Amino acid sequence: LGDSKGRLQVWDYVTGKQILKVSVSGAKVHSPVWAVTALPDGCIATGDSIGYTQIWDGAFGTLLHSFKTHEAAVLT
Repeated sequence: LGDSKGRLQVWDYVTGKQILKVSVSGAKVHSPVWAVTALPDGCIATGDSIGYTQIWDGAFGTLLHSFKTHEAAVLT
């Protein structure tokens, strides 16, 4: 789940508990996260409103890759 404050949240659907929360945009800029995709290898891809596509480790929330390839929001 991405939110308007630039956070990625992962929830356990069985227990309903949040298991991971990461600030995607960093501490300086809070840009809405528009796109979130779970990848088959356990990673999570996010796209935000300032053009970043980022790949995260789904278990620990570690940023693996960050790409600034767009001048506008990444919607999918």
